[in-house]
Amino acid sequence: MSEKGSIEKLTPKLEVAEIARDQAEKLRKIESSVEKSPETSSAEKAHEARKETESIFAKESSKEARTGGEPTVSATAIRRITKREKQRAYRQTLIRAQSEMSAPARAFSKIIHAPVVEKASDIVGGTAARPNALLLGSVVALIFLSVLYGLGRTYGYHLSGFEMIGAYIVGWIIGLFIDYVHILATGRA
Repeated sequence: MSEKGSIEKLTPKLEVAEIARDQAEKLRKIESSVEKSPETSSAEKAHEARKETESIFAKESSKEARTGGEPTVSATAIRRITKREKQRAYRQTLIRAQSEMSAPARAFSKIIHAPVVEKASDIVGGTAARPNALLLGSVVALIFLSVLYGLGRTYGYHLSGFEMIGAYIVGWIIGLFIDYVHILATGRA
């Protein structure tokens, strides 16, 4: 029964959409004919078509207001969200999420969502911890360490353990350089 009710609610909107499409098409045809031959009768037809289209939309919007339908785009005011409103909504969402966490998870969440920690994380994420740099650091470390391990095993050398860290740092620096060159070239991160 709810399907039938929803179909009945959609049917008038579909009919209005079809009527509006037909009226808009008729209006375009009349306006294009007015542009080609500017006679008074064509201009009058265009004016009448505009009035007819406006009356159809006016009837539908008054019907919608009476039935409590969804407001139209022109009826709703477009409003910008301020920074203060965003921060308030963020805090409310964070408090709501933390209220559903266990005590240790809530304590950890409060620490990592402290304003100082979040700012530091944003700065590090935007500079040093770039995804391309981390990925290239890992790839270079894997390749370099594989080659170095193979050579050490072949010639009998023992690895100290710093080789992987050093290779990762070199790859990370190369990755940062490539990432920043890409940003300079394309203009976006």
